[in-house]
Amino acid sequence: ITDVMMPRLDGWALLARVREQDQTLPVIVMSAVDMRLRRQGAPLPDHTLFLTKPFDIAALLNNITRLIGP
Repeated sequence: ITDVMMPRLDGWALLARVREQDQTLPVIVMSAVDMRLRRQGAPLPDHTLFLTKPFDIAALLNNITRLIGP
């Protein structure tokens, strides 16, 4: 789970680095702004979800379960 807005390395850059190492590791990217529209139209990689903050904790837990299983 990572935020988009971070110092030095933003969430999209972190996601790119993760994908260089592992194409199937589940990743949840979150931001207070719906940043999906700012990714130059590129779709999110497989095994990746985007959540806009604030989000419901139950929804986060459901998404984690969906990505990694019960």
